[in-house]
Amino acid sequence: MNIESLTKLESRIEDRMPKSGTFEERHKFLEGNGIYQEWRGLFEKYSELAFSGDIEALKRTLFFIWYQCSEPNQLSGLNKLDEKITEKVLREIDSLVELNKLDNELEFMLPYYFQVCEWYFERFNKLNALSKASKIKSELWQVEAPKCKWLSRGRMGEYWSSKGL
Repeated sequence: MNIESLTKLESRIEDRMPKSGTFEERHKFLEGNGIYQEWRGLFEKYSELAFSGDIEALKRTLFFIWYQCSEPNQLSGLNKLDEKITEKVLREIDSLVELNKLDNELEFMLPYYFQVCEWYFERFNKLNALSKASKIKSELWQVEAPKCKWLSRGRMGEYWSSKGL
């Protein structure tokens, strides 16, 4: 699958998300209708594409990792994402930081994600470069994010667009 087909799949899953209800009602709906599982499957597909070198897929996979920690599962639909894949993604980003190969978007995303939910990657050891990059330039997103095109970039794009960019 390519990024465009995964974006369409993501949109179809998003359309099935509950729009109202208590957290308990939403959880039952998400679990009973397999939507949590669909998000996990999409996460795995994005990660496969990311590990083949697709930087956009890597950003979306990272977004899912962070969003799962920063938003309640009943609102995000993200629950129990694969920990091995999560660690592999974070180690890949750590390596990109070490090699000074972060692109402009990841440079502002990392500190923003850390500022909102600092523990999203701290459960894994020895992500020193990621940790360092996440603790500097915390306001960079306010300057750089508005320069980016967020349309047709799935939930990640919708999230960043919701920041008033």
